[in-house]
Amino acid sequence: MRKGFRIKAPALVAMIVLLLILNIGLVNSWLGQFTKYFLPIKIGIILVFSLLIVWQKNFVSKPFIFALLFCTYLIIRTKVCNGDCIYAINQLSSCFVLFSCLEWTRLRQEWKLCLFVWRYILGIIVLIDFFTMIIFPKGMYATGMYSENWFLGYKSLRFPYIYALLLISAFLDFSEKKKITAWTWLFSFVSCIEFLISKSSGALAGILLLIFGMFLTNQIHGKAKLNKIISVILDYRFYLPLYCAIAALVVVVQQSKFILYIVENIFHKDPTLTTRTQAWSLFIQSIKTNLWMGKGYLGKETYQLLSGNFYVTSAHNMALSLLMTGGIIGACLYLAILISSISGNVIETKAKEICVWGILSLLLVGLTSSAFVFSQFCFLPYGLL
Repeated sequence: MRKGFRIKAPALVAMIVLLLILNIGLVNSWLGQFTKYFLPIKIGIILVFSLLIVWQKNFVSKPFIFALLFCTYLIIRTKVCNGDCIYAINQLSSCFVLFSCLEWTRLRQEWKLCLFVWRYILGIIVLIDFFTMIIFPKGMYATGMYSENWFLGYKSLRFPYIYALLLISAFLDFSEKKKITAWTWLFSFVSCIEFLISKSSGALAGILLLIFGMFLTNQIHGKAKLNKIISVILDYRFYLPLYCAIAALVVVVQQSKFILYIVENIFHKDPTLTTRTQAWSLFIQSIKTNLWMGKGYLGKETYQLLSGNFYVTSAHNMALSLLMTGGIIGACLYLAILISSISGNVIETKAKEICVWGILSLLLVGLTSSAFVFSQFCFLPYGLL
């Protein structure tokens, strides 16, 4: 006798969590006022996850604890600085509810089921976005700010979804098959085409780095001599100081002839990175007024006001975003999430190695974009590690 179709509870929960935090502008416009119920649902799910974890008497991971402290601190600073606390909770709850779901399924030893569900949904979303680009090469719709928008929006807005899809897909491949499958390579190809069409060079560079990491992990993992080199590159004691130095150069790009040459001749961008460096100078002055504690979570209107530019809706730099919102304390909490997630040998397994490549990818994108730093998937690589 045939058994009835059954959906396991973790799979259903994972699906609900992801659908709640997608935050696709076009879809939100279709849903209308219904989206106002998402926040209380997200908070309710976080509370349920917390109670389940306490009830099961399981020890949560250090990255999860630091992520909780990070989000809580930013919400408190937003309240203290008279910011929009509801907006901050809405944005940060999306980050944390996904991490909570991943932590809960990890403790239940059902994290693979959770990731399979997320890969399936994200794959459909990215393919829909791709087909809208093919059908509407000049843009699917226009907004008051941008004329070329597709299913996932404008330019780098699609980066979090594509990044999450590729990282999850590669992680599952290495965990299950020990090699990258054809589907992941297909998604990688589609992703590159999308960023080329949307002319998002920074996001493309980040995805190409992740794909490069996938290729290296797939081909040379286990080869002793090359492993030594890769282990040095993927050691946070190597890449974090290097990243800080490069980030400092990028922020003062107008003073560096070398960086100017790269920007103009390789990325084919305006030396001011589409007026970003002008905004960065203003943001640095703003950071100095509250260097240690930050100003709390900031909305796009605040960035527009501080920069005096309608098109500047974020800090367009990961380090500046962290310092603007949380100051040195907030930046240190974020570093604690990153460092605590990387324990032991970073190339011990292929799945672990690709997660570190994922961190390098988001750091690279963070040099000229804030598209990922507070996105719904911002804690994903740390949760997978």
